[in-house]
Amino acid sequence: MPDAPALRQDLATELRTLRAMAGVSGRALGELIGTSQGTIWRIEHAQALPTRRQAEAWLDACTADDERTERVLRLLEDAYREAPTWTRTLAGRSHMQSEIAAREHASSLVRNFQPTIVPGLLQTAEYARLLVPYVDRTGEVDVDEHVAKRLDRQAMLDDEGRRFVFLLGERALRWSPDPSVLVAQRERLVAAAQRPTITLGVVPDTAPVVPWHNFVVHEPADGQPTYVTTETVHGELAVREPADVAIYLQLWDQLRRSAAVGDDAVDRIRGLP
Repeated sequence: MPDAPALRQDLATELRTLRAMAGVSGRALGELIGTSQGTIWRIEHAQALPTRRQAEAWLDACTADDERTERVLRLLEDAYREAPTWTRTLAGRSHMQSEIAAREHASSLVRNFQPTIVPGLLQTAEYARLLVPYVDRTGEVDVDEHVAKRLDRQAMLDDEGRRFVFLLGERALRWSPDPSVLVAQRERLVAAAQRPTITLGVVPDTAPVVPWHNFVVHEPADGQPTYVTTETVHGELAVREPADVAIYLQLWDQLRRSAAVGDDAVDRIRGLP
């Protein structure tokens, strides 16, 4: 199977060609499929993937024949299935903090579930610095630059026009890259729970729900569809298909119902040995 960038380029070319052949402007197509001209541009330049609903509406609006419709939908399915690897994503770069910050800045609500480590937006500098070698699968991340950019991201927690909900697995409160940083890191979490832009929850080890893996739910401020990002061992995956996003939202609701939130979360953190 071609790698993800090639798949996206092929899909973008197909969709751009379809629109040009149909003589439809980007603005007009956006109105027809329920999105913005900017999103059409990003899709046609392989910077974003359309949802299946958007792709089907695009095909209808451009009166695509059966053969091209089958090809476009197959490319779309393959592009969603194949996650870019860290090796490709980080090629020529020392970190991804700017890209992550851009996603967070573009979201009015960020819901972040982390079962094993403290989320980057809530990490102390010492915790982050010691953590990087554990999670860097390429061996090429510039630790100092990575930590500096991660701390820069934390400034957005003061933006009253944005909301963050963090659910942490209890294991994330017990494990640290070094025991010497654990006390300060827990105190940082307690302080974060008092901020008006943050809701903090702790999911107990005994909660009747399988935590699976980390994921972040983004609700774009511009009204675009909710999407999910999740990190695997080999790369990051963006989930945009509505049916798949719904699975994550259902799991989020289960985790939230099982969590100690607010003052109860603070009590759990302070009660840990």
